Amino acid sequence: MKTKIYKAEERGQTNIFWLKSSDFFSFGDYYDQNKISAGALRVLNDGTIKPEFGFPAHCHRDTEIIAIMLKGKLTHEDYRQWEK
Repeated sequence: MKTKIYKAEERGQTNIFWLKSSDFFSFGDYYDQNKISAGALRVLNDGTIKPEFGFPAHCHRDTEIIAIMLKGKLTHEDYRQWEK
């Protein structure tokens, strides 16, 4: 696979009340047709979540979530809407 460098200043930015992140690929309100994914990798974000906040229950179909915490703790709750 060819190496691609995504410089910090070229990444999308999410800056909402509880989340600040630098988005490598199109995510949320950030869209760049040239930055959709890298093979099966669809989302790669470097972010900070405000204390006492997290991701509300939501679904991901055929997706695995990996969070690497540098400090603190995180709750990420998924539900399986499509299995109802």
